[in-house]
Amino acid sequence: MDVRLEVQCCVCRRLRREDDWVVVANPDAYAAAASHGYCPECAQQAFEEIRKARNAGKTYTFPHMLSA
Repeated sequence: MDVRLEVQCCVCRRLRREDDWVVVANPDAYAAAASHGYCPECAQQAFEEIRKARNAGKTYTFPHMLSA
């Protein structure tokens, strides 16, 4: 069986296809064969939040990991 590994954003759940990130109708269908990372937009937002927390002397917790 040939299983294609998809890259899925861990925040917005879009999938990377070639050089683009696309919304899919049922992102849960790809979860079993997905490697998770950040799409460019979610990465930028996460890094901004990390910088703000770091500059304020706080520890940053990724919000999407709190529900796991």
